[in-house]
Amino acid sequence: MNIKYNSIGYILRLSDYEHETHYINLNSKRLNNSLLNLGNIYLKRKVHNLSEVTVTASKVKFYNRGDTVVFNADAFILADGSMLDALIRQLPGVELHDDGRIYVNGKFVDNLILNGKDFFKGNNNIMLENLGAYTVKDIKLYERLNAIDSYIGQEVTGQKELVMDVRLKKDYMDSWLGNFMAGYGTSDRYIGRGFLSRITPRSRISIFTNANNINESRKPGEGILDWSPSKIGTGTKKTISSGVDYFYDLPDNVWKIRGDLIINKADNHDATSIAQTNFTQPTFTYNYSHNKVNRINTNISTRHDIKMEKEQILWWLNPSLQYKRWNAYLTETQAAFSEKQSNWSSEFIRNIYSDNKNLRSLINRKLSDEAFDGHKINYDVATGIVLKIPESFNVVLFEARFSGENNHENKDESYSLDFKNTPTLNRSTLRHINNFPDRRKDLGAKASYTHVLGRKLSLYFDYMFSYSDKNANSMLYHSSKDNDDTDKSPSYYNLSTMILDIDNSYKQKSINFTHSISPGFTGTIGNCWFQLSFPIIISTDRLHYERGLISTSKRRTSTLFEQTRNSFIQYMYGYSTWFASATYTTKAPDLLDMIDITDTTDPLIIAKGNPDLKNSGTFRLNASYSLSIPRRKLYAAVVFDYEAVHNAMAKGLTYDYETGIKILKPYNVNGNRIISGSNYVSLDFGKMNMFSIKHAMTSKYTRSIDIIVTENTPHPNRVNQYSVDENLSFGVTQFGQRIALTGNINYSHFTGDAEDFSSFNTVEFNYGLQGVFKLPYGIGINTDFTVYSRRGYQDNNLNTDNYVWNARISYSMLKGSLLFTLDGYDILHNLSNVFYSVNAQGRTETYRNVLPQYFMLGLQWKFNTAK
Repeated sequence: MNIKYNSIGYILRLSDYEHETHYINLNSKRLNNSLLNLGNIYLKRKVHNLSEVTVTASKVKFYNRGDTVVFNADAFILADGSMLDALIRQLPGVELHDDGRIYVNGKFVDNLILNGKDFFKGNNNIMLENLGAYTVKDIKLYERLNAIDSYIGQEVTGQKELVMDVRLKKDYMDSWLGNFMAGYGTSDRYIGRGFLSRITPRSRISIFTNANNINESRKPGEGILDWSPSKIGTGTKKTISSGVDYFYDLPDNVWKIRGDLIINKADNHDATSIAQTNFTQPTFTYNYSHNKVNRINTNISTRHDIKMEKEQILWWLNPSLQYKRWNAYLTETQAAFSEKQSNWSSEFIRNIYSDNKNLRSLINRKLSDEAFDGHKINYDVATGIVLKIPESFNVVLFEARFSGENNHENKDESYSLDFKNTPTLNRSTLRHINNFPDRRKDLGAKASYTHVLGRKLSLYFDYMFSYSDKNANSMLYHSSKDNDDTDKSPSYYNLSTMILDIDNSYKQKSINFTHSISPGFTGTIGNCWFQLSFPIIISTDRLHYERGLISTSKRRTSTLFEQTRNSFIQYMYGYSTWFASATYTTKAPDLLDMIDITDTTDPLIIAKGNPDLKNSGTFRLNASYSLSIPRRKLYAAVVFDYEAVHNAMAKGLTYDYETGIKILKPYNVNGNRIISGSNYVSLDFGKMNMFSIKHAMTSKYTRSIDIIVTENTPHPNRVNQYSVDENLSFGVTQFGQRIALTGNINYSHFTGDAEDFSSFNTVEFNYGLQGVFKLPYGIGINTDFTVYSRRGYQDNNLNTDNYVWNARISYSMLKGSLLFTLDGYDILHNLSNVFYSVNAQGRTETYRNVLPQYFMLGLQWKFNTAK
């Protein structure tokens, strides 16, 4: 600092190397005081010109905005041509199921929406498989206020839904967005897909169409995929689907409309083999079956929402309609043995009577062919109105709903049934079943009042009424004589010459009246949000049932407890969120299960009723803690779940060792429970955050209790399963390339009470490599290679290693608008498909046919009309 005197005073100069020199004139009048306050003086930083600098930015994958987690789409490395599902699979803590269900840290995502609006509501896969990932700016995860709270502008009902909001880039707004793909491959595999949409702040119109026979939505190298043999699509499936979705908000901001129409047709050809060990007493028995099915389903559905929103009134109308039609043909071979069989097959069962070695352990054999067709119509109309109380946040709500269902199904069957030890029971017959008329009508109404105290606490009182009326009829006809129709197909029958089986034909009419009262409160204290409800349900059931010589009427009134609003508490502080919820629900048994009848429609499985059934009760507890620190690229969560059922419904099994016939009768059992704990961690680290780790582990204990009946006395039969599932991946991202090492291990330990039950362990594990590589000249390579292994299964055919390799080579041109692809699925031709399950009644191993190895050449074209 320098001070220089001139004729009018002084000049004060301030300077240093990092800042530009600054001058201040000080006249003599300002110097009269010995102390001079010049205030704050800000110096401008100097600009240093560098010869050449390369700056590389590290993109943030996610950040917090209040209680919203925002995922930055551009921070994730995806293969060219990837759809939205590939992006969501890479999000920290997110699990995407094949049917479109999404979970975040174990919590179900209620709605997947687009730019804050519903999009083909209830069918996530349409957006997941048709919206290009390149159009997405970010994805927001938050709890959305319901329509009532959003209208009021304050949380008063305590009913939120967890939503995943996909936000598009500005370039794709106010323009037509298109994405089309076509491909053809070996084994006559094909795919054709088109998506067209125009989105503005006030409107949207979206159209999609899809035709394929690949029965698979996963693509090579797309994030953390599960290509395990037990989760691969099975059989051949031809699908044709189309749909349109729209919304329009009128300029007056009062009226809003949205809706969709979806048409789908699927042709399935599948084959399944099942080996089952029955935990019967005193010794185990073994069932083997093989079936082939061809099923064609047609589904047309449409739903629309009309909403009017004014200052004091909110009104809505939601009509929907669905039509389903189906027809199918099924061929099945099944047999029961007293000894375990090896190398069994459909032909083995058909020719069992020519095999003296295995015939001695045969109990029964059934060969059958079935053909059935039917249709169903569902309709639903709901309306409601919310009235604001002037000069307050208090509201009154009224809702009404009318819905119904009409079913119509015909079934024809030809079967041959042989009993090795009791040949006098052998039979061969044709049967025809009319399952109609089958109708249901439902009426419902709701009134609710919410009173807000000081904007921090809301008291509410809900009253709901419902009425349900159901009529069901089933008429079973069989051929007039046994053993004379073995050469007939199920399509051959003359109803006029068939006999009505009155003991297995029935008429049923049931009526239910329900009154529900639910007082409660919801509120906030600082960062804490809580809700508690006390619902009471009074349900009256009436049933009139006719079957054979039985004609009976029953009436029952039950007081139940069912929470339509969950009780919970949530606390948020900084980067942390604590959450806990508890529910208790009681349920009355179906009156039909309490009628003392004997149903022999299936000659090998006889169903009976039990008049002594009691109400069941289910308690569920959920607690979680999550931590999100964007600046450290850390996302973590811990989740605990507990479920216990009192008086759970169980099918008691009585087994006839001479015939193999099972008698199933419902009983109440106690002790069923599930305890699980999970933790999730996602962390990016290293220079430019090039390294990433994802970890997810779940430990689970399941106790399953059923009933085994011996000498007319029911005995509880318990099976315990202890399991640990660990998923771990380590990825490296650099210069737009991504490579990841993945691994999974699932360990299960089974114990049981049955005398013949030997405790055993099973281990399923896999490890592999995934990569996305973007090469010069628009070339891309995506690949994944995984080894899937099983150990510990009693059937050595299950203790296998499957080597699964998939790959894609792509070439993009015209600034990425045109993409050529070559896909290879199961290149090593090593996939199998086996599903294994254990419960208190038995151990089941299911084998299904899988898609054959194939290669496909594809072309993808995308466009955007924005300038």
